[in-house]
Amino acid sequence: MRMHGKWGTTAATVVLAAGIALIAAAALRNADRAAARAEAALAAQLLDGYSGKREDLVAAARHIDAALQRDPGCAAAWLEKARWRMTDAGPLDPQALYNASKDLRRGLESQPDHADSYVLLGHVLTRQQRFDEAASAFETARRLGTAGPWLDIHIAAMHLRRDGPAAAEPLYREALADARLAMSTRYYAQEQLAQAFARNGDPQRARVLYEELLAHEDARSAWAMGNYSQILRTLLLDVKASEMWGRRALEKMDYGWGRDNLGSTLYLAWAEALIVEKDEAKAARLYAEAEQYLESPSDLLFEMDSHPHAHPIIVALAGRGVPLDYRAELGRDRGTPPLMTLIHNDNVAVAAALLDAGANVDETGDRKTTSLIVAAKFGKVGMTRLLLGRGANLDARNREGQTAEEAARQNGHPETAELVAAERKRRIQGQQSRPPL
Repeated sequence: MRMHGKWGTTAATVVLAAGIALIAAAALRNADRAAARAEAALAAQLLDGYSGKREDLVAAARHIDAALQRDPGCAAAWLEKARWRMTDAGPLDPQALYNASKDLRRGLESQPDHADSYVLLGHVLTRQQRFDEAASAFETARRLGTAGPWLDIHIAAMHLRRDGPAAAEPLYREALADARLAMSTRYYAQEQLAQAFARNGDPQRARVLYEELLAHEDARSAWAMGNYSQILRTLLLDVKASEMWGRRALEKMDYGWGRDNLGSTLYLAWAEALIVEKDEAKAARLYAEAEQYLESPSDLLFEMDSHPHAHPIIVALAGRGVPLDYRAELGRDRGTPPLMTLIHNDNVAVAAALLDAGANVDETGDRKTTSLIVAAKFGKVGMTRLLLGRGANLDARNREGQTAEEAARQNGHPETAELVAAERKRRIQGQQSRPPL
């Protein structure tokens, strides 16, 4: 039915006005979305270039808030908020990972086709060791067609955590060949792989990767050089190289952990000068410099579990009167005697040197258990033999009331249980064969 006269004109005007309003609203929404994406991009730039300056995090947070005010469903903004959380609290912080996962899923509720959000979600799930879910997120990202270069890097990282560095290295090499990757990303990924080799018992391979990395001048960040210095010291006992890279790290940036790292290395250099080189003047200079970075060398007792062999630092510390057993006055209340920290890696050589220098074989610390009970319980044959040979107490009990032999049997380690039983029998026979007084 057609309408004529003023009523028809009024209806047409209303329809026209409504259409204009809809167009205007759509234009406003599009403008808000574009503005939100622009704010998210500014936050991304700040997070990409983050080098430890708090003001950069504060500025990134402002851009993220502005983006979400303009468009609460902006997936790109929620992605940057997830990144911000992990940057602020640390990439392994459980609460940050949980909140980052929620942020990403919230953005995907509004934009389920946002591929880059699935890439970061897979990364977060990898950090949470939810590998099947991570693989599913990565598959979705690939299907949607992510435009960023991070997908293959994060897939390699998932294999690194799930399958180990040897399985992941070819994937990393392939991912690093992507020309779109920023050099900073390449350096980050290579250091991640090097650190994994170090953690998984192949420090020599880690060394090769670090030397490749640090051959690039722009890859020589303070953190990378400091991390490499620590590997050289703790896993390879290459004190000279560790000192060189530790000094370079502090030249780049004066930071607390870097000072502790160099101080620890200089204490090892002090011990070598004192015990091996017999150069007391050199040793005195090194000790005085080490004290400027790290007040006491006692913390070195707690990194010996990583040493490939016994180092003169044990003898040097004992000679200086540093207690080799757990004491609260060490300044680092770990609750575990240094001797007990050597059990996990069955580090018999270092344990023998520690005992030779005067460590108490039956020291319990705050654990209320002895090193023998722990070694037998976890089936560490080498350490069990050593501790038995040094006269460890066979009748000591842990908090559960178990002796070393009982702990070994109840945890499925008959070999160490039999070693303890045989030593008990030998000691009984030795007592019986003694002539009466």
